[in-house]
Amino acid sequence: MQIKIFNQNQLSILRNINPLLKEYKIPRMVFHEIGYILEFEKASDNDYVTLFLNPLQNDLIEILDRLHLYTEEVEYSENNFHTIEVKGKKHPMKKKRIWSWYDISIPAQDRTIFVVYSMKKKD
Repeated sequence: MQIKIFNQNQLSILRNINPLLKEYKIPRMVFHEIGYILEFEKASDNDYVTLFLNPLQNDLIEILDRLHLYTEEVEYSENNFHTIEVKGKKHPMKKKRIWSWYDISIPAQDRTIFVVYSMKKKD
């Protein structure tokens, strides 16, 4: 499952419905990072944040597949990987997961997609 977030209003709505998401309840620090991205990293109205709720197994390849992008369309750097520190182990969206975010530029569309996702620690 993935969610696209374009602005702070959509993030606020997601925060309000978060308690209803049960096993997909999003950790508070993930909301904090998405708010930071929307406020300080987003450069244009074309930019958005995609939140993947199901864990990924392979960082960049699986991200591009899920976004239906090809490596020829995008520009990315190996240095723009950011870890989100999520504390606690009891909740299923925290337990044995590492949360991160990554940005991918699409020059042809003048767009940057910020991807927030988790991976299982074993992966």
